[in-house]
Amino acid sequence: RTDKAIEQLRYFLRNVEDKSEQDLRKALIQQLIDILMNGVSERSYMMQLTSPASPSKTSFTGSSFQSNTQFSDKGLCFVPRNVTEDVILLLLLKEAL
Repeated sequence: RTDKAIEQLRYFLRNVEDKSEQDLRKALIQQLIDILMNGVSERSYMMQLTSPASPSKTSFTGSSFQSNTQFSDKGLCFVPRNVTEDVILLLLLKEAL
């Protein structure tokens, strides 16, 4: 399923931080961009944002960050509200590598 693929890619992106693996990170980001642009509708993306976050989930959804008031109240992180914002953020991250 698309949800599982997105979850896995986000998990790997959060956990692969070695400088020697920048090419891998770029490839993973590009795969995630492709999935978001071609396989996720705005409606299903919004459903991911509004579904309750469970502690066992490894996905990087807006709801998991919104429940963490330590960050969201202080504005220390940007949480994309739609597919377009998510893709733009990923493109910026990819370019920064």
